[in-house]
Amino acid sequence: KLNVDGSSINNSRLANYGVLLRNSVEEWIIGFSSLFNLATSLFAELLALLKET
Repeated sequence: KLNVDGSSINNSRLANYGVLLRNSVEEWIIGFSSLFNLATSLFAELLALLKET
């Protein structure tokens, strides 16, 4: 199972994203997160998807 999330704070242009990958019994396989500038929450969500592929 792949979980992806991104968010920004009050249109501050600061955003972060995170990715978590689990196996079929929901054990953690890998995960990561990052913070970046000049982004919206939608951009953060999309960037998380792109970083995973």
